[in-house]
Amino acid sequence: MGDKIFSYFEKLGNLLLTIQATDRDGVLLELSTGIEKAINLILSQTSLGHKVIFIGNGGSAAIASHQAMDCWRNGCIRAIAFNDPSLLTCISNDFGYQYVFEKPIEMFADAGDVLIAISSSGHSENILNGVRAAKRKGCSTITMSGFDPDNPLRSTGNINFYVPSYSYGYVEISHLSLCHYIVDTIIERKNAGESDIGMEEGHGPLLSTVLASKGVNKQISVTVVVPALNEEKNLEDAVTSIIATLENRGMDWEIILVNDGSTDSTGEIAIELASKNPRIKVLHHERPMGIGYNFREGVAISSKDAVSLLPGDGEACPYQILKWLPLLEHVDIVNPFIVNKDMRSWDWRMLAALYLLITNLSFGTTFRCITGNVIYRRGVFGVVNPEANGFFHQTECLVKAVRAGFTFAEVPVRLRGRLRGESKALSFRSFRAVVLDFLRLFIAIHILHRVERVPEHMLSFARTDEQTMRKEL
Repeated sequence: MGDKIFSYFEKLGNLLLTIQATDRDGVLLELSTGIEKAINLILSQTSLGHKVIFIGNGGSAAIASHQAMDCWRNGCIRAIAFNDPSLLTCISNDFGYQYVFEKPIEMFADAGDVLIAISSSGHSENILNGVRAAKRKGCSTITMSGFDPDNPLRSTGNINFYVPSYSYGYVEISHLSLCHYIVDTIIERKNAGESDIGMEEGHGPLLSTVLASKGVNKQISVTVVVPALNEEKNLEDAVTSIIATLENRGMDWEIILVNDGSTDSTGEIAIELASKNPRIKVLHHERPMGIGYNFREGVAISSKDAVSLLPGDGEACPYQILKWLPLLEHVDIVNPFIVNKDMRSWDWRMLAALYLLITNLSFGTTFRCITGNVIYRRGVFGVVNPEANGFFHQTECLVKAVRAGFTFAEVPVRLRGRLRGESKALSFRSFRAVVLDFLRLFIAIHILHRVERVPEHMLSFARTDEQTMRKEL
């Protein structure tokens, strides 16, 4: 039995090394070259806002769903697999199973998307129809097949991978291994800052992506404040994702978890996370104090050069935010704006747009977003004294900082959505608090004139001597 098991895995290992890669013209490529081309294709297209579509039948359908989820959950890449039972049965019943991928691709694919078509035999009619539909829509295609070396799927992609075996098990495992290597490498490169998408012009100077990934000192240390109110289902995954991003980018970091009066097991989870990593600190509140209060508390005890807030609901992708940290070599604040606004509900988007318009008109600013996961030089808070305890805190910090004379850049980011549960931001209580805090700031600026530009030497001091500029709550 032992020899049989060893033989099986030995054969599988050898087979993985014989996978063949070809280009659209059928020219044989080195396997490493083919994989690199596939990785670069996905990175280049998704960096422009396009998505990845996976299709497959049976075991290949399971691979498609698995990899689509990995792309979205771990790589912050928009990805989808058309495996919903209602979709499959509807298309099969109304048009025929051969059109089960063609029809949704015709509806949902956009020019520039990347289709990854997986079929062990390479003869599945619905897969071939899906590839044809993707080409008609202007998509790039990557194929994975096996069995016959002249199977039709193998000649349809921009890049084609072929497994020389007639065993379903071996072919499917090989396809899964290929997908995992490609997706894992993409995630690794994104975490290393090698695939940043272009930065948009903000109120301050326009800075190119090069500043975010090359030619700058990447050793800026960072404190990430993670407030959590009844986030027992999300907190561990959110913190694990933050740590993975920080570690992969080689940052000097600390995390401050703030259990904001939770009534579930959030506090216990926070303590357990801290017990496993000495760079995690935990603060507890007997009752909810508000996200703004949590942030100020984290800033007050932080010991790093920069500080940012990533809530414990996991909605913000840490990579999308923290990849821009090196920009603090050139500006005082990095202010992200969301490019995939459809992740939010229509009422949220409407309120956010109205809120942004009123704020810019009221305070003479030109922000593209005032509710994002901003990164600040910690020294900014030696000059700026935020007071809001609720969701207005980020707006207050930005307005006061810009009026004081601090510089900032605005950068594009993508949300991945809450991991589980519903947002606590939209409520009458939070809305009322925002209105009151807004009025207080308006009065402070326009009537009492308490928020004015500070002398340049104070700004310089805040930038260069952050350790002595720490503020108490």
